[in-house]
Amino acid sequence: MRKLNILKNIVDCVLILSSIIYAFVIICSLLYIFDSEILKNPGKLLFSGFRISGTWGKISLLISIANLALLLFIGFNFKILLERFIEKLIFEIETCLLLNKLGKLIIYSTFIGILSEFILKLSKSEIGFSFGSFLYGISIGLFFLVLAEVFKIGKQLKDENDLTI
Repeated sequence: MRKLNILKNIVDCVLILSSIIYAFVIICSLLYIFDSEILKNPGKLLFSGFRISGTWGKISLLISIANLALLLFIGFNFKILLERFIEKLIFEIETCLLLNKLGKLIIYSTFIGILSEFILKLSKSEIGFSFGSFLYGISIGLFFLVLAEVFKIGKQLKDENDLTI
């Protein structure tokens, strides 16, 4: 149980820092997209190595921002899952549903990330594919979906055991 509390504390810290950084990224990205002065002089932006070319680059940036929001939402759901584990609400239907939701969200986030990367490469006329992060994200998502099924079977066995005299 101690390891679970340590993991929950780490996730809490990461979520707090991510929320702050995410707000900063949204503000800077929107300024970068809509402020013509920054477009003329990108060195004014705090991260000057950041370059967007054309409309497709802006679309890719907006998709990436949406994906960051989805990742933050995944983190909050993971925190809820850890809290349920700490409260020993393991073989409950809500836990199974939460694991299933996490798996689907991770898979969606992976596809959104690939879409954003593809659009960005398309805007720069670069074509290249890498499957490392894609396969990793899909694998983690599928793992959560399988874990949801395992927990669902565990709940059924628990319910049957509770009915046995």
